[in-house]
Amino acid sequence: MRLGIFARADHTGLSVETQEYVRHLKPDKVLCIDIDELNASYGKITVTDRHMYDDYNVRYTNGVPTEEDYAWLTDDIDIIFVKETPINHDIYPIAKSKGVYTVLACNAEFLDKISPKFSHFPMADEIWVPSTWHSLLIMEKAEEWGCAYRYVPVPINRELFPFRPRNRATQFLHIAGHPAHEDRNGTKLVFEAIPLVKSDVQFVIRSQEPIDPGYKDPRLKLAVVDIEDNRNLYHDESVLLLPRRYGGLSLQLHEALSLGMIPVMLDIPPQKSFLNENWLVEARFQKKITTRFEFDIYDCSPQDLADKIDEIATATPELMSIWSHDADRIAEELNWEKLAPLYIEALSQCLEK
Repeated sequence: MRLGIFARADHTGLSVETQEYVRHLKPDKVLCIDIDELNASYGKITVTDRHMYDDYNVRYTNGVPTEEDYAWLTDDIDIIFVKETPINHDIYPIAKSKGVYTVLACNAEFLDKISPKFSHFPMADEIWVPSTWHSLLIMEKAEEWGCAYRYVPVPINRELFPFRPRNRATQFLHIAGHPAHEDRNGTKLVFEAIPLVKSDVQFVIRSQEPIDPGYKDPRLKLAVVDIEDNRNLYHDESVLLLPRRYGGLSLQLHEALSLGMIPVMLDIPPQKSFLNENWLVEARFQKKITTRFEFDIYDCSPQDLADKIDEIATATPELMSIWSHDADRIAEELNWEKLAPLYIEALSQCLEK
């Protein structure tokens, strides 16, 4: 099987994922997309490391991929693997014309063709979804578009995020990152809950831009960080506060679980199906929004979030240890060492279609 992979090297979450795909799937070709200038035009600053994949047969684009880039990528290749978006969707008909099978691994919110605005876009031969969030909708659309469909979870590199048992909840971490649509990570909810927490614990908020909670609290530490290595996001904290307001894949959740941290999240899909219910806060439906498709936005009562923080802060060391090992067990099911052979098998099966 001769494999080509779309990749990024700009230290975004997508870049982190594609690095792991390249490292574990060992493709024959890597097309690294450099759209720093395009991102800058939208006010998003990224810096592509044009040497990240030098150990591979790599070609770096100068902006949106061109026909020349695609001609190179599809030559002497059996399968093309795309994560989230190829930017230029012409890869699909170009690959098909050369007998190359295409796989798109995509979160629901990034599936362009699902939007009426982009319904004319060509589509990959097969769609892989990484979570159960709106997976039924994607399955229905895949059938409508004549695509194959498969659920394939995103693995965790547990060597990078090794398990360490936690038996005390004295430090709570929230990663705000860059501001996201509708405050996806729930930073505003965290800020509203902190003054209501009774326990004497420390709250660490790491963001990539300055943020102001609007109050002072001696338990609160704000840190602006420019992260090139996600491991630097996590220090000695035992709990990840992540009241995400809508679903989909979360790299932060994966990384925290692998480290043995306790994630505090809303009880919404997909995490409500696999996280310990003791870590979840009751969600409140807020509204529906439409991006590429319509989906629900949730929040929670700040008091409920504060109560959950107090509950975990006062948990016994024995209970914290049990919870930490629960996190380890969940992460182990997503270990790259376990899932890499399944990825290779799934890709090999594409050649039989």
